[in-house]
Amino acid sequence: MTDYNPDVYWTVNNVTYYRKIDALIASNCNGQSHVTFNYYNDKFSQCDWLHEPTETFAQLLKQRAQQLRDNNKYVRIWYSGGADSHTMLQAFLDNDIYMDEIVLIRTSPIDDFDTKASREANLRSIPYINSIKHMIPRTKISLVDITAKHYMNMYKNTDWLSETNSFTFSDDPGILLGSRDGIERYTQLTIHEDSAEVTGGDKPKVLRKDGIYYIALTDSQFNYLYWADVKEFFTTPEMPELHAKQCYEWINVLERRFPNNQDLTNDIYNPLTMTAEFKKEWYHCCRQIINYDVDFGKGWKLHSPKVQYKVDEAKANNPELLKYFIGSLQEVQPLVSHYWEDFDNGMTGVLAGIYTFGPYNKLDK
Repeated sequence: MTDYNPDVYWTVNNVTYYRKIDALIASNCNGQSHVTFNYYNDKFSQCDWLHEPTETFAQLLKQRAQQLRDNNKYVRIWYSGGADSHTMLQAFLDNDIYMDEIVLIRTSPIDDFDTKASREANLRSIPYINSIKHMIPRTKISLVDITAKHYMNMYKNTDWLSETNSFTFSDDPGILLGSRDGIERYTQLTIHEDSAEVTGGDKPKVLRKDGIYYIALTDSQFNYLYWADVKEFFTTPEMPELHAKQCYEWINVLERRFPNNQDLTNDIYNPLTMTAEFKKEWYHCCRQIINYDVDFGKGWKLHSPKVQYKVDEAKANNPELLKYFIGSLQEVQPLVSHYWEDFDNGMTGVLAGIYTFGPYNKLDK
């Protein structure tokens, strides 16, 4: 039971697909036809990206939180304690805007939630939420543990790849947030009428080429926004000023801290090669951070560092489960190899749109 978001989809030869894997297979079957991704393209293409919003970033955070509250009967925050979801949560807390529910997720393919693989939840998100409970007594707090049984129910189903756009070993809620059915089946949470499942998207990735700043949105940034009730907090057509503002905030940092590189390509955001200085500046721009020391970080590999722990746990203690997961991916990979050439590195992102912000001021100085 899935309510697709009509503004988030892939196309191949003018045919619309709401799952990435279906689009890539269709592309391969049609001589590797070009695949496009639509993330509110019509709405974002009409936005004024050339002028920085006059509001402060803090003011826009407050406006976005209030907008979500005003436009939805039930507001549920999906919180990991990472920089993105923490900043989103603080927008509600700092401005005394009511949240109906906060969800925290732990996952274990071996039913052990005290291993290193769960340290982000155990040492960061859960302690923080416990520390603020007294401030939000009317907000429901839900801790969801995804167990080995849940994993098996997901991956033993041979069609699980066609039910999600998240192809990692379920370290995030991607496979859950694909539908009402996914949430109810794997979390036992109640889906409310006119709900908003609010998630914190990634930090702004601004590129610089030939003296011009721009952003390029790809599907890899939005793994679970194809269900209509999922609301991205930062990069949304409901308030494009918020995304524009965080991009301009980051541009100011790039001009001040990294003025000598004329071109900044997407490679600079590769977590495998990102410099410590760049990572620190990027993570602290437009984001609030707690207990950064327990963060696993992210990767461009098929398995991010924190997912690799779960893969290793399953390999040692639940190999049957891992067989279903890896086996399904290995089966489909040859069918989409034009977008997934290297199995270990995962799929290539499909471009949604490129939006220009303005000139690189340092070129004139």
